[in-house]
Amino acid sequence: MPAFYSDWFIERLEAVLVFCKK
Repeated sequence: MPAFYSDWFIERLEAVLVFCKK
């Protein structure tokens, strides 16, 4: 898995988690 794809996935995942907490 390319590093840039991993970073993108992590950023998306964190954004979703923050959105769900609201």
